[in-house]
Formats: sequence, structure tokens, C-alpha cells
Amino acid sequence: MTLTQTPGAFARVTAIEALPLSGTDADANTSDLAAAVAARLLERADVPAATIDFLILCTETPDFALPTTACMVQTRLGIPRDVGALDIIHGAAGFAYGLGLAKALIESGQADRVLVVTADTRGTHGDRFEAASGPLADGATATLVEKSAGDAAYIAGVSLGTDGNDRSSISGSDQRASALVSQVLAAAGASAGDVDVFLLHALSSPEAIGPDIHSENVVLATDPIDTGSSAIPTALADAVARGRLSSGSRVVIAGLDDGVSWGGALLTW
Repeated sequence: MTLTQTPGAFARVTAIEALPLSGTDADANTSDLAAAVAARLLERADVPAATIDFLILCTETPDFALPTTACMVQTRLGIPRDVGALDIIHGAAGFAYGLGLAKALIESGQADRVLVVTADTRGTHGDRFEAASGPLADGATATLVEKSAGDAAYIAGVSLGTDGNDRSSISGSDQRASALVSQVLAAAGASAGDVDVFLLHALSSPEAIGPDIHSENVVLATDPIDTGSSAIPTALADAVARGRLSSGSRVVIAGLDDGVSWGGALLTW
């Protein structure tokens, strides 16, 4: 199948919302958190649920194996039944996977508006996870990705990978994160000096990224806690709220999930 991109039409993150880290109910299911944060985003962005063309939910803690949690959230939000909805299970790499899929859907002409939601109850079910990157907590975010006119990609250098033979959650994570950042920059045709913020998951310290990147430009998504798939978008939302990211800012995101999967991208805000 051959897909053609609409000239001048690119996928762009237009809004992002995160639940406060202290605002989750210990008895809430993943679908509860996902529906709550998505509803908040749609209300704040003044976007009717009926205009969403696709729903992507990143989670390691689905309510059930089937039906997928995305389908349940789709119904609760009032998104039309003829809209696609699916779950992605890639931990901290899931957000990059979600953005990559949203970009592909939009730039191939299959969607104009995609809702990417992350939600996990890792704190509630902490016995199921290795706390390799820091204390675990529940978390949920919602990100709106829309078709936007422009001269260059707003989501660029999407780089994804997996290695099912590697369960080294800590060993080698700094090297892999550094290699992923280099891969994203190369794929986007950019250099470290073109980037305002490097937002990374599973890095031991800001200095560990390497000598070519100033540590003051590095934000660790697991500081102070690890919310899994929500770690990177939560840190993104915080950077926007604090004024660290504004229109035109460029940020590299990179997430690693226990050495098994990884994903990154260069975003223009």
C-alpha cells in the first residue's frame, strides 16, 4: 500500500494535560484515570469528543486483557464508535510510540485529530514492576495531536526499537539513552545545539547523556518519581507550565522501558 502525505500538512502536538501526582484515587482503574485526564484536556482545548479521529492509549496496567482499555475510554468520552482505538504496551517508551503512530495517521491522510493518552496504576500495583528508575506512582496524561500547516515537521526524527532478549533495566541504560538521542537527532537532521530541552527517561543523571549536551538542558522524567508511560508527557506538561517550553521551542524526548523497548522524537512546540 502506498500512502501519500498532503503537501504542507504535518502532525503537531497542540495541547497536553497531566493529572496532578497527588490527584489520583487509590481505588481508580486505569480507565478511570485515562478518561478523567482526557476529558480535562478536551474541555480545556475546547475540542468536542465527536471530532477525535483516533484514540491511542499507552498503558502497562490495562483494566482487562479484552476489551482493550482504549475502547472503554472511547465510550466514556463519547468518541464516535466508528473511530479506531487501541492500546500500546511499551512502558516509558509508549508515549514516543503513540506520537509516532499519531504522526503516521495524520500525515498519511487517515486522521486530522488524534488523542494520545497515557495511564498507569503502577503505584497501586507496584509489586508487578521493578522500581529501576525511582519510586513508582500512578499517573495519567492526554495529548492532542492535530494536522497543522507548516514548512517542516513538528514531530521529527521518530526512532523506535525493541530487544526482547535484553532485560537489563539499569545496566547500559545511559549508553542506550545517549545512542537513542543521537539517532533521533540524525533522523531529524538536527544537532544538539538546535535543541532547547532534552527530556529523558531512564538516565542516571543529567551529566550521563554525554559531553556534547549541556546538563542544564537535560530534564529527567523520573524525577522525583516514575509514572511509567506518563513520565515523559508529565514532564512535558510541567515544562510548558513553568515556561521552559514555548512556541517554537525544540525538545528531544527519549524513553526506555527496562531495556526491552525504546522510543524518541524531536518535537517543535
